[in-house]
Amino acid sequence: MPIPKDHSLETLRAKLDRAVTRAEKAAPEGRSKALTSARKDRENLEKLVATTSQVSAYRDLFPVAWADQFVPVATFSRQDLFGYQGTKLVDYLWSSLPNSRFKRFQELFCEPENYSVPKPDLTGIDVQYPERDLLNACSLAGCLVSPARIPFRLLVDLGIVPEPKRELTELEALKIKSSESVIHTLKAMWESMEILPKGNHRFGIIRQLSPGSMKRYPKAKTLPETVLGSFVYTKENVSINRSSSKTKRGPWVAPELVCAFYPNVYASRRKADHQMGSYRLETVSIGNLALEWNELNERASTQWRASAPSEVKQSIREALLRLVTRSTQEFKRVNHTLKQQAKEKFEALEESLAKGSNNITAQVSAANAAVTRLEKRLSDMPRKSAYNMEDAEQLSQIINSGEHAFTLISESLYTAGIKLRDEINRRDGYFSQRHLSEPERAVRTKVLLTEMNIPHLALKCAPSVRPFRVFATAQRKAYEELEGAILTQDVEGAKRAMVALTVYSKFQRANAVFEKLRCLTSASAAVPLSELRSVALSLRALIEKRAVFPQTNVPALKDSYNSLQRSVTSLAKGLEYYHRKGIELDERMLRYKRLRIFLDQTDLEAETARLLAPKTPKG
Repeated sequence: MPIPKDHSLETLRAKLDRAVTRAEKAAPEGRSKALTSARKDRENLEKLVATTSQVSAYRDLFPVAWADQFVPVATFSRQDLFGYQGTKLVDYLWSSLPNSRFKRFQELFCEPENYSVPKPDLTGIDVQYPERDLLNACSLAGCLVSPARIPFRLLVDLGIVPEPKRELTELEALKIKSSESVIHTLKAMWESMEILPKGNHRFGIIRQLSPGSMKRYPKAKTLPETVLGSFVYTKENVSINRSSSKTKRGPWVAPELVCAFYPNVYASRRKADHQMGSYRLETVSIGNLALEWNELNERASTQWRASAPSEVKQSIREALLRLVTRSTQEFKRVNHTLKQQAKEKFEALEESLAKGSNNITAQVSAANAAVTRLEKRLSDMPRKSAYNMEDAEQLSQIINSGEHAFTLISESLYTAGIKLRDEINRRDGYFSQRHLSEPERAVRTKVLLTEMNIPHLALKCAPSVRPFRVFATAQRKAYEELEGAILTQDVEGAKRAMVALTVYSKFQRANAVFEKLRCLTSASAAVPLSELRSVALSLRALIEKRAVFPQTNVPALKDSYNSLQRSVTSLAKGLEYYHRKGIELDERMLRYKRLRIFLDQTDLEAETARLLAPKTPKG
């Protein structure tokens, strides 16, 4: 079932107002079921979006009134402070509030007219707020959430609400989003979220709700285990033209953020890598286009004269036509507000030229207004690129740390298995000595595990993010079973645990290799097939590596492992075939796209989670 479409509060009000107006025209005397229903919907809308209950609930959470702690920043529009007044003062006070969990939450989920700040110190030469660390640690209970600003898709992704089984009306969706449970869970989740280091607050890691937040928000729901360790990403909504929004969204406009959900650290890094690549391409394309327009402007201003030869005028006109056509094609599909504005101006210019306008100097001057937007976008990109580089660096550190921890374990398992097998096969070995007391068995278990030298403690150091959380849980479980089987001198149990530990390790390694193939095929179609083939062959060698206990089966894992073997074998054979055949770039792009679909269909994290899930007894 599709996720309900989100609507702004202004859009919903306007829609219901139109419904009331239509019903009033249809029933001049004011008596009709349609009019009653329309008025009721309009009344219900205001009840659902009202923030008065959040204000009154604040005293229940804290022994103080909301107004004693916070002040709506919009109320300063009637004052004159620090050389600012009116909406400029409001903008100044809000922009002066440090970038923090407290501020970004409001820019995501609150209406600008409801943005609130801790009561500031206004007595100095500049406004003084609490330090950033305090704003990151303070409760979000004082933030007045607007349900209309909560993306329904985000609530489903976070497991706060289930995906609807039928299509919902706008008011039905809003009723769900305005429930105390949803707002409490959203605030508790945001308070408990781990912000990545360096503090740009763009990426946050979803954690279990903290005891403190659960106490502050008693209606909050526990987040599903499958969501923990996933990522939330927030960024500026560049599709909004804030200058024209002032009349639509209230007396002033603050930076508005948008929020996206990423299921794991790999998907988060792909986003950062993709954004960096897009910025690099955009910098080149916009920079080149702006340069060409500036050159044409200079040419027209110096050469276009009434007395200029017709050949010169024709050359400039043709150059203008070519450049306008290129520019409209370049910005055919854009969402950044500055590029949208440039696109509109280029399209207007193209239309004017198509009608036969011959005032070339005026046309080139009109194009300058579009170029100014492009240059403004270009000047903003180094700052945005720096944020993305920072994000990518931090996410890469998480990935490298996690993969290294699992590699340490993976590289130890074969020799550890041989050590276990040798101990099992020894006639006078530990497993044949049935007279040992429990303390003696505990000592011998510790000695054997030390000799096997599986660095299982690395699992505690691995980042607790998806997909590492699931693989770490699986390997910890298998190691504990191995430890327990050795302690009880259970030979077959020890073998099964060792096999399970190896299988789960191979799942994790295969998942990492699949991610590498995704990145290689997403980066460029120019990545040679030989490189993909090499990666796939190394994975096949890992999956087919000789087992220490070839006769030992773990029934619960057998089907999943066999399925992985078939997938890896098929992948390696396919890449070998196309490598020998040799294919052109266009066909390679198609094959790489199909390869990514194939990789996405093999979800080893989900399969591992399924294997770990408690089994429901039949009947």
